[in-house]
Amino acid sequence: MYRLNLKRIPNANKLEEVIRGSKGDVFLKLPDNEYYNLKEEKMGTQLLKVCKPGSDGLDIRVSNGEDYIQFLSYMVNVAS
Repeated sequence: MYRLNLKRIPNANKLEEVIRGSKGDVFLKLPDNEYYNLKEEKMGTQLLKVCKPGSDGLDIRVSNGEDYIQFLSYMVNVAS
C-alpha cells in the first residue's frame, strides 16, 4: 500500500476523476481506524467534495503504484 496525506482538497472534482481512474483500490482511513474504499463506494467521493481535512489531514492509501503517481501528480498540479 502507498500512503498519501492530503492537508487540503483544492479541486474535489479533479480528485474524484483521479479516484475513478485508479487501477487499484483507494482507501480513506476513518477516525475509528477502519478503511473506506473510495473506489467502490460512490458516496465516498461525494464525501470528499464537502470534507474539510483536519489538522492531521486525510490519510489516503492506494494499492497500485501507478495510481500513487497519479495522486502525486494531482497534488502537485492542483497546488500550483
